Amino acid sequence: MSLSIASFGIYSVIAYAVAQRAKEMGIRMALGASPSDVLREILQAGALLGLAGLGVGLALSLVLTRFLTNLLFGVPPADPVTLASVSALVVVVVILATLAPAAAAARLDPAMTLRSE
Repeated sequence: MSLSIASFGIYSVIAYAVAQRAKEMGIRMALGASPSDVLREILQAGALLGLAGLGVGLALSLVLTRFLTNLLFGVPPADPVTLASVSALVVVVVILATLAPAAAAARLDPAMTLRSE
């Protein structure tokens, strides 16, 4: 449940950022930037936010494991396999949540974007 809420939040933040920068991306595409350049830029921004959140989450999970030791049965508090698999899952979710707004930005028509104001 928390992973789906996180993916919706990431999608919402990236979609809002793309909407705010639509005119800028339209100008870039009108000046010669390819849709793949725009797609890569949005994916990099989403990945950077996701990795920052993942780093903070991992650091907090390692600090707070001493409070959870009574709730864990058969798994050590800082199990590297669990941390790695959850981290990989979060990276995949961040990429998938960022892909839809990035694809929408790559499909922007520069002429329509510039005329919209």
